Amino acid sequence: MKKSNLFFVLLSVLAMFTFASCSNTVESPVSYLPVVLEGNTDALHILNLKSGEIIATDARNVVDASLFYGEWATIEVIEDGDISYYNFVNTKGKLLNSNHYKYATVMNDDRAWVAMPGGHLVLIDSKGNEVATDKNWLEAYPFYNGKSLVKDAQKGWIIVNKSGKLDEAVPYKECLPIVVDNLVSVMGENREGYEVYGIYLLGKKQQSLLYDDIAFSGSDSYIDYVNGVLNNRIMVEKDNRWGVINKKGQIKINPHFSSLKYDGDYYMCEKDGLWGWCDASGKYVINPQYEAVKPFNGNKLAPAMDGYTYDWGFVNKKGIWEIHPQFDRVNSFKSNGLAMAKLGDDWGLIDKEGKWVVNPQFEEMYEIDGQNNYIVSFGRGAYVLVNSKGETLSQVPFIFDEDVLLDKDYFEDYGLSNFAPIESDFVDFEMMSESLVSMTNEMVKTTSGAIKKKLGGTSAFKSGEVLIQELKNKHYNLKLKAYCSPWEKEYYGWWYYETVFNAKKSVSKYKMILELEGTASDNCEQFINHLSNKFTYDPEEETIVINGKTFELSTDRSQTEITFKLQSKL
Repeated sequence: MKKSNLFFVLLSVLAMFTFASCSNTVESPVSYLPVVLEGNTDALHILNLKSGEIIATDARNVVDASLFYGEWATIEVIEDGDISYYNFVNTKGKLLNSNHYKYATVMNDDRAWVAMPGGHLVLIDSKGNEVATDKNWLEAYPFYNGKSLVKDAQKGWIIVNKSGKLDEAVPYKECLPIVVDNLVSVMGENREGYEVYGIYLLGKKQQSLLYDDIAFSGSDSYIDYVNGVLNNRIMVEKDNRWGVINKKGQIKINPHFSSLKYDGDYYMCEKDGLWGWCDASGKYVINPQYEAVKPFNGNKLAPAMDGYTYDWGFVNKKGIWEIHPQFDRVNSFKSNGLAMAKLGDDWGLIDKEGKWVVNPQFEEMYEIDGQNNYIVSFGRGAYVLVNSKGETLSQVPFIFDEDVLLDKDYFEDYGLSNFAPIESDFVDFEMMSESLVSMTNEMVKTTSGAIKKKLGGTSAFKSGEVLIQELKNKHYNLKLKAYCSPWEKEYYGWWYYETVFNAKKSVSKYKMILELEGTASDNCEQFINHLSNKFTYDPEEETIVINGKTFELSTDRSQTEITFKLQSKL
């Protein structure tokens, strides 16, 4: 995963779609969906995706919401026009509690991670009770099957159980955010500094990282990834080619496909721009010959696009057209024997003979995993729930966020958007001020020779300003610089001189630059107040005394940067 500093991004609903029917599978049927009603967007409602009943909730001014994982969905609420906070709402429309969490993950396995404003990460249960907290927890992913990945300031990546206890430390730079069947996908760096991926079985010795990417990039969902791991089939990429390994790291399919996607006991595979299917050993079941394909999903027919007409039809497991290409778009058949199909601008439903069961009439149409119902729009900006006969089940038009269904932005980047992490909102001001004190202790040796010895050469002095020390963590980057120009001209007559290094020349001034990062950048004012209380501060002169040395103090709020300048010689 190409990871950056991440705050909570509310869930994808990729689980809404029907996933591969491997011999050992996991699915996520969806029973409820957060919606707002047409003409009443201030109040959150809940749609029962089986009956069409719409339930009012206690939540107001909701700007984002997750799916329901078990009984609870996570919601983001805007307060006073621009301040957002998080909480949880259950399927009966009741809020978990009255807390205003700064961040929150989904409630999965009856556990969720939350952070109060300015607070540490806290593990809570489905009743809102605190289970565990630790000031060293910097980042945490939602639970899956009783385990969660957590970034610890002291231990690095660790796995904790539902009691918040450490199960195991994972000795890698990054972990991809889900533990499945005692396996974690991980990332490190090779000698050239490039990202390298691999797998780590819990309780085993550290393993080699060999691959450029791993299973849940592109359009693969966490359900696909889970099913792949459970069936001992993990897709990996090497040199822009995809293959398959097992949990021991043994190669089952050499990386030679342009792309691979799970499809039950098969894979959809791309070779030289064309798609077909192969089995678990990589042997072709249907030779690559189609412009695009979608999964069989355990059915006898699979969608395929003809490369000449660019129309969609359906092929059998011998690659023979059973429903000839004639549609603009299609989805795989569901367990009810029907498939969504689009003709022109409208969607409808067809049977396995290609005949219309529900004529094309919907501008937008979404199928729901685990249900025989569909969310549709007639083009008026609002939606209704219909059954497989096209009959309306919901009596009131509603609005929902299609990006919640597809979660386009985050999913494209990370592939596991419903396992997005949250970060601790706690900023350790005391640790930051201690770092300032530590930096001032570097100002005891003031000659150029002392700095040269520390830095190991003279090349750093070419510009005059020398970086002596740098401290960096998730909240700040602290740099100590000195201005020293020890170069002097030594004359050998009026026509000739040389530039020489004078090791005895003293430092003329020091500068410390404290760049606030992450949540610390939101707390610049509080940190200035902390410095004022901890050290001797003169607001009129704008000076501050740290470790017996008087600095000029300036701030650049646009850069969230605080500069400490010591202009005089020491």
